[in-house]
Amino acid sequence: MNISGRKTFNILFKNLISAAATLILTSIGPASATQSLSSDYINAGGDYLDDRSSPESLLHSYYNAVVRQEYLRAFSYIDHRPQQPTAGEIQKFASGYEHTVSVRLKIGEENGDGGAGTITYCLPVALEATLDNGKKQVFSGSYNFRLVSALDQQMWPFYPLMITKGDLKLSHKPFEESVPASCDPDS
Repeated sequence: MNISGRKTFNILFKNLISAAATLILTSIGPASATQSLSSDYINAGGDYLDDRSSPESLLHSYYNAVVRQEYLRAFSYIDHRPQQPTAGEIQKFASGYEHTVSVRLKIGEENGDGGAGTITYCLPVALEATLDNGKKQVFSGSYNFRLVSALDQQMWPFYPLMITKGDLKLSHKPFEESVPASCDPDS
């Protein structure tokens, strides 16, 4: 692998900045860190993002794949067990996003519940999708996630943090007001 001195410096600088940001976010506490990451604009020109370290980062990775038109990667963040998806299901999924060019996410307070080596999470979200014709659509709802303890997984295949359900509906409110108060559909 041939890496120029400038590229090496840029990689080291990015890692240093990333470490500093992590230190700052850790020192100010989880509530403040979540607030500062809770709204994000994801566009097709953005860098590749593949991060399953939290439900929020997984959701950003999912929409990063969507707007980059990497539909198979986006589809892979969803848990399709117990059956393998068909080529038709993957194509139908891709067709649903083919006109999406950017996404804005606003994420509410994470709800989590654990037991017996599995943690489930729910994120209330608002999403503003910009289509290739310039039209914007706002959606409101929630995403569910599952994380099975890595220690409890002793047989192939390994299952990382995955999206288990997405329940979004067209919102008639402005984007900034469309995040549900919780994952409870009756709230």
